Amino acid sequence: MIRDGHIGYKEWMSLVVISVAGKLFNPSSLLMISSGQRAAWMMTLLSGFVSLAVVIWILQYMGRHPGMSWFEILEIRIGRWAGQLYIGMAAVGLIMNGMLNLRLLVDQIKIVTLPDTPVWALLMTTLLIMLYLCYKGLETIARVSHIFLPWLLGVVVSLFLLLGNRIEFSHLFPILGPGAPSLLIEGFKHSFYFGEILAMPLFGHLVRDPASFRKGVLRGSLYAVGLTVSLLFLEVTVIGWPSLGMVSFPFLELARLIYLSRFVQHLEGIYASVWLMIAFVQLALDLYMASYFYATMFGISNFKPMLPSFACLMYILALIPTFFYQTIQFKDTYLVQMGGAVFYGMVGLLLLLLVVRKKKT
Repeated sequence: MIRDGHIGYKEWMSLVVISVAGKLFNPSSLLMISSGQRAAWMMTLLSGFVSLAVVIWILQYMGRHPGMSWFEILEIRIGRWAGQLYIGMAAVGLIMNGMLNLRLLVDQIKIVTLPDTPVWALLMTTLLIMLYLCYKGLETIARVSHIFLPWLLGVVVSLFLLLGNRIEFSHLFPILGPGAPSLLIEGFKHSFYFGEILAMPLFGHLVRDPASFRKGVLRGSLYAVGLTVSLLFLEVTVIGWPSLGMVSFPFLELARLIYLSRFVQHLEGIYASVWLMIAFVQLALDLYMASYFYATMFGISNFKPMLPSFACLMYILALIPTFFYQTIQFKDTYLVQMGGAVFYGMVGLLLLLLVVRKKKT
């Protein structure tokens, strides 16, 4: 049973980081690499700044309405139907995000470690783990996220330490990659790459106090963007462009390059195990948030009976792409770019309505 105010600051911040962290490890980073090329890390940094600016605005606006959730504020300010549309769009986006992340995870497992295992069997196993975590509740997912956060930090820091001797700063030049105009345009177009953190304000009432909620979202978002950009920077400087554009799994490729001596090598299995555990938590979050938002839209208090239905929907949708490159292209076009346009369009509409109402009063 979901309980208000039972998630502490550290668990909340960890949950925000883990909700985005799966991107560090799955091939979705290829869509940033293909657009930003050798400046992919700069383009991702710009995308992160755009998302952070929107989150900061939402937090400041929530600060003017103490004791109210973001959904309640939306209902009051823009009307019940528009508020329900907003949260309904968030639910649809998270279902799509969960489906795409699920398929990317399964394709990566199939290609890297279990080539003879059918896709449906991997999907079913992953969904059962997701459902188990979801039934344990958001409080449990947040605590598991807090346990895994040091592991995630350890992965990124250890990669920098173990591959430091392979970093070639010459791979960064020309520093603006495809050019400043292209970087700016693509950076804004792909700012919804960090869309998960924009859904976090809808869970504000579940955190122990408003100060912990605001601090957790801000720090968690900063850490998530910082980790994503850091890993992309490492991939660019170690693997280099255009070789990086031909790699299917940049994170695992980095792990394969670790070579300490003839007796200490092939450490990618250790990194893959961390990747799998964090990916399961991230996917469970997608399923949980989508079901919770959908139930909120219709005023349903107990949303857990919906979880199997949403899991089945993700399973069916995840079977549609025939290969992971199709999944990445679909994610880039329909979720990141079109989804971002819809979300930022709604935020812009909200701002316009607020300005109009303020002038009238």
